[in-house]
Amino acid sequence: MLFIVIFVFGSINAFLSFQTFRQKHIQNVGCVIYLYASSIISMIIIIFLALKFSFLLLIHIGSITNRTFYYIQCLSIDFLLRSLLCTNDWLSAFVAIERAMNVVKGVKFNKTKSKQLAKWMILIIMVFISITFIYDPLHRNLVDDEEEQRVWCVTKYSSSMQTVDWIMNIFHFSLPLLINFISSLVIIFILARTRSKSQKTKSYEEHLFEQIKYHKHLLISPFLLVTLAVPRLIISFLSSCMKSARDSWFYLFGYFISFIPSILTLGIFILPSKICKETFKKVVSNMWQ
Repeated sequence: MLFIVIFVFGSINAFLSFQTFRQKHIQNVGCVIYLYASSIISMIIIIFLALKFSFLLLIHIGSITNRTFYYIQCLSIDFLLRSLLCTNDWLSAFVAIERAMNVVKGVKFNKTKSKQLAKWMILIIMVFISITFIYDPLHRNLVDDEEEQRVWCVTKYSSSMQTVDWIMNIFHFSLPLLINFISSLVIIFILARTRSKSQKTKSYEEHLFEQIKYHKHLLISPFLLVTLAVPRLIISFLSSCMKSARDSWFYLFGYFISFIPSILTLGIFILPSKICKETFKKVVSNMWQ
């Protein structure tokens, strides 16, 4: 049931986000390029998640028995999903960085250079994340479970590689979220300082509270992403094999919850932005005509 909800809402979110960010008139800054790439990656994530669920279902009912097929999907799908989820996290971090730089530089902000830089950074991020997780498929293998008469896809790490895996998970979890939060604070404090200089009828503290109220979505988003990403981090630390039905359901629930940030683009990036929101409305209106 949870998979169906994520698949339906994820597909709608990814498609509408893609249609919104592909409009040329809003692709004038790098942050929209990052979001455009993120919407494409979100669609790919939903496709791979659907494929994984379908394969597991077909394998469970015995429709697929080819061991080579087992092995290929064991090596590839989880590695790709893991890499793509982290890529989206980093893209949102770079959106936050660019927004902060826009506020810091003001009229000196070069939109053309930001677009060019964004295209290169997207490529660098994808290559970097793939390299940091390249060990994952190298430690995956198939294990025959004689008791349950089925084959499991298992990752087996040495103690040193387990430490590396934990470090990578914490790094890719904490740094993008920290960047998001710090960038949000930079935006709020600088805007408050700028307003206090131009509108001296109010104190700096009053302007600060106004900016916090106006940009509260920038502060709420990182905390929301942290809450939804924690299950993914916890699951990555669970090295024991979960056999009981309760453990399996806990694992599946936490696993699917970790995909929710990829289906929140509309709420986090489009609806709070006046330009993106207007573009989104036009896209939806044109689709209904």
